[in-house]
Parts: sequence; structure tokens; C-alpha cells
Amino acid sequence: MNESVDSVDSVEPVKPTALPDAPVHTTSAVKWIAQGLRGGIGLRIGPLPPQASWIALVLSLLALNALNLANERFYMDGEVLFSLSGFLYGWAATGLTLLAAMCLFASSTQHHRHAQALTAWFTLLTAAHIPILLVSLGMAWLYMGDHLSPVMMTTTGSTLTMVVMLSWVLLVNVRAASRVVSHKGYVSAIALLVLAIMLVELRWLNSSAWEYDYSSEPERPRLELSQELFERQQALLQQTLDQVEPSQPGDSPRVYALFYAPYNEDVFLRESRMMQSVAHERMDAEGRTVTLLNHPTTADSIAWATPRNLKHSIEALASKMNREQDVLLLYLTSHGGRDHRLASYHWPLEVPSLTAIELKSMLDTSGIKYRSIAVSACYSGGWVPPLEDDNTLVLTASDKDHTSYGCGNRSDLTYFGRAMFDEGMRETFSWEAAFVGAVERIKRREEEGKKRDGFSNPQMSAGQGFLAHWDSAFEDALSRRAHQQKAKVLAGCVKDSADAGAGNQPPASEQAC
Repeated sequence: MNESVDSVDSVEPVKPTALPDAPVHTTSAVKWIAQGLRGGIGLRIGPLPPQASWIALVLSLLALNALNLANERFYMDGEVLFSLSGFLYGWAATGLTLLAAMCLFASSTQHHRHAQALTAWFTLLTAAHIPILLVSLGMAWLYMGDHLSPVMMTTTGSTLTMVVMLSWVLLVNVRAASRVVSHKGYVSAIALLVLAIMLVELRWLNSSAWEYDYSSEPERPRLELSQELFERQQALLQQTLDQVEPSQPGDSPRVYALFYAPYNEDVFLRESRMMQSVAHERMDAEGRTVTLLNHPTTADSIAWATPRNLKHSIEALASKMNREQDVLLLYLTSHGGRDHRLASYHWPLEVPSLTAIELKSMLDTSGIKYRSIAVSACYSGGWVPPLEDDNTLVLTASDKDHTSYGCGNRSDLTYFGRAMFDEGMRETFSWEAAFVGAVERIKRREEEGKKRDGFSNPQMSAGQGFLAHWDSAFEDALSRRAHQQKAKVLAGCVKDSADAGAGNQPPASEQAC
């Protein structure tokens, strides 16, 4: 036990005296840091100088902050700027820790010694965290260099890594606290206190001293809310739904399409337009499609993508469809989280996120029997279990543990949307064949793009009832239609060529030939 720190076990009253006014030397500071580092790698902390060293504390804090800044920077690609507010906000957890520890030390040591005990503990604890930050920095380097094992990038691997790191932090706290306070109850309280504040920091006080530099990018359009816009939006949805062509008695099975893009980034706007093109050209769904989209440039022309509008749209399509034979193609594209919620963002409009359970309830209430649902989002594999059944096809851009690629604002299309629909469904009318080809293309592109957290692993759950219905009612019919369209194009090419030979000017559409 350090002579300068009184144990809680001391029962003999001690007359308050001033702390020794001994000079603090550099040698003393080095010893404090060295012993703190020993505790950081799990070794027992040895003898300490008689007085806590402020020099050691300051040096340890400087080293710890430098490592933390480097660690945060490693995880950010591209140009960044230093954020003073983010840096200072990061000290909130440290302030809470010191405030709570001060109360504990005041009750566990003699009053005139608790400041010395607090300084000694915090010095050891700060130095002991340096090895932890060094390991974290090494992992960041491995992550950014694509050297980290794909297993560690899964949800299970990330959780295991977090448990190991928190256990290490707990051990370090026990080492530091037990060297300053001998009472085991107080040692446990101090260690658990620091661990609890770290968990609070991870959940609610997390911040970064770095932020992306967007100064070089052009200013993006912003949504400006007004009463006129709200009135326009209310009318837009109803107009869009009223224009959907109803199924007539005796009609062959048709495809009705609904596209939902609730995040206001350009890539999802392009994705929605691509899907509309595929639905019209390949699935003969023109006149039977509805698009819900959040983007500032389409606020006057396309209804907003909100869960409420999605519910109304599903109900309206169900009323127009032959619910026993028509197929609903539902495509959702946005960002996704580990909690398997589909992200929504259209500031300053507040839009709730969407879950698979909520979507399942909407579809079941509608009575639509045959459903083809595609979810292009990170961790979207978590949508498969709630949605799958015998008459439903579910496609997702990834499994439940991985991110997907191509959802950045600069991307033309998501990897999944391009491979599955813009390429796969333009080559075949078989969902299974299109999916197999899409998986191969996505894997190749992710390897070329050096995806860091492992293969996204797109998922497909195909109900046998759906596949049988699609094969019998759609695949051959759509294939014949595609061949007829191709024949018309070729016939037009022949005519254009003849006109050109006769000296007539060929039309611009000849390029399609």
C-alpha cells in the first residue's frame, strides 16, 4: 500500500496534516507511468514513489489522447477536419468518471488523503489504458488495410471483440484501484463504476474529434417545408394511386410494382428510376407502378416515402389487383442498421424507420397473395424470417450480419440493385437464375472494391407456391413479350436501313439497333 494513501481499513483516527511538500522529479513520473503500463498488460503493479506525480498524469493523458485521435482517424476514409466541439465532448465521460470516483475516494480514505488517492488512481488508470489504445490502433490499421479476419467483422466477431476489450478494461481498473485502496468492496465499486460509464459513453456520449470535409462537394438541394408543399403532397399520393390501372375480370395475371426509397440520397433516387424502368420494360407493369421517394428534387412530383404512405399504397394496390393471381413487386432501398430497421431521413421532415414486422402486417392485412419483396440495405438478411412464406419471394442485399455496398451518395446504383435487376432481370425472367448470377457479380465487385467486413452474402427465400405461380403465369408470357418487342425493333432496323439506302434520313432511334 502506498504510504501516501490511507486504507479504508485504518481505524485509528489520524490528525489532518498537510501532504509532504516533496519535489516531483522526472524519475518519479517515469516510475508512475511504468507501473501503470504494467497494470495495462495485466501484471501486478509494483512499488510506487511516495507521492503521486502530476507530470506522470499529464504525460499519460497526452499520450492517451494522441492515440485516441489516431485511432478515430484510422476509421475514417477521405478528407477530414478537426472538430474542437467533438474533441471536447469526448471529455464528458472523463469528467463523469472523476466526479463519481471523487465521491468514492472521499468515503474510502481519510479526508485529507482522498485527493492524493484520486490522483494516484487516475494516473495509474490513464497509463494503463495506453496498451489498450495501442491494440485498438493496431486493429484499426488492420481493418483499413483489409487485413482483419472476415470472422471478426461479423456481428458475432464484433461482439466478442467488444467483450474482450471491456473485460480488459475491467481488469485494468481492478489493478489500478487495488493498488490505491485495499478494501475489496471499494475496489470492485470503482472498477464497475468506470466500466458502467464506458458503456454509457458507447451508447449516448460517443463522439469524434474528426468530421468529414464536405467543403469540396457541391451543395446538395434541401427540402423546404411549406403549407403549399404539404397540400401538394396530400394530393400527389391520391393522384398517383388513382392512376393505377385496375385488373379486369378475365385478365391474365399482371405485375403491380411499388418502390419505397425513404432516405434522401441521390443513389436511392437513381435506384428507384432504374427499378421503374425494369418493371415497365421487362415485367409489363407500366400503368401499374407506384413510387414513394424522399428527395428534395422530387417533392413536387413524387409522394413521400413514409410508413403511412406505404400502408395506403399497399391498400390501394390491393384494391386494384386481382389479389389471388396478380403479383406485387415491392422494392425497398435505403440504409439499414444492425437492428434490421430500414432507415428513413428527409430533414426537416421527420420520417419513422420501417421494420419487417410492420411491413408484414401491412401485406397480410391487404390480402395480396403473391409477393416479390426485395430489400436493398445493409444487414437486410434480418428481414427474411418475418416475411418469408410459401407464396412470397424475399431477396436481400446481404445477410443479417453484413453490410452491402453501393449505397454511398456518389454511387450510381447499389451493388445489389444493379446486379439483381438492372443486369439479372434484363437477361432472364427466372428469379433464381437472376439471383445466382447477381451473387457472382456482387462478390466479384466487392472483392475488387476491397470490402472490409466480408462478403455481403445476399439472401433469397423463395416460396414454392410463388415460384410455381411465376413459372406458370409469368415467365413464359414475359419471355414471349420480350421476343415480340425485339422482333419489332429488328423490323424497324430493317426498314430504317432500307430508307437509308433510298436516301432517306434514318431516325435517331436506329441507334437502338
